[in-house]
Amino acid sequence: MTEEPQPPHDRKTVAYILRKFPVLSETFILNEILALEARGIPVHIFSLERPNDPRFHENLPRLKASISYIPDLSEASDLEKYRPRVARRYGDGFKTAETYAERHESPSLAHRLLQSCYVADQVRRYRIGHFHAHFATRATTVAFFASMVTGLPYSFTAHAMDIFKTHLSSRALARKMEHARFVVTISDYNRRLLEEI
Repeated sequence: MTEEPQPPHDRKTVAYILRKFPVLSETFILNEILALEARGIPVHIFSLERPNDPRFHENLPRLKASISYIPDLSEASDLEKYRPRVARRYGDGFKTAETYAERHESPSLAHRLLQSCYVADQVRRYRIGHFHAHFATRATTVAFFASMVTGLPYSFTAHAMDIFKTHLSSRALARKMEHARFVVTISDYNRRLLEEI
């Protein structure tokens, strides 16, 4: 029997759910994770996409966190295998998330739910206690569903793109904020805008 990887101590792992990792222009995310690791907080990264730029930040080799690349839409059959296992393990949480996705009748939400099943299936393996995402779009939707399924808290960092430029509806953003344990943003101005949504 193969032993699954465990964090070196009893602290619960923070699972970062990101659109793509690593990304040179998002060094702030790498720095944030390195700061958590420096405080002894174990981190595991779930990335929705693989990087397509061969250039990485010079601090990337310092990263202790392992990275799991979540199967994408073209690998939906790979994702489907997690659904029954997660449905059995998390019962009501899974049903709530599935009902939410069905009620909103969005192929995108249904796919994010499948991706969240992959994440939820890894909770025990990595001893995850919290989900955190950056940007209030796809990655946060996966964190939102993973939280709903497992009952673990989630949070996200809202960036200017989420507040000023995205096609994300204010209603969807409000729902994500309502369910989050907390939301991070860089300024009081952004915080006030988010509070008005």
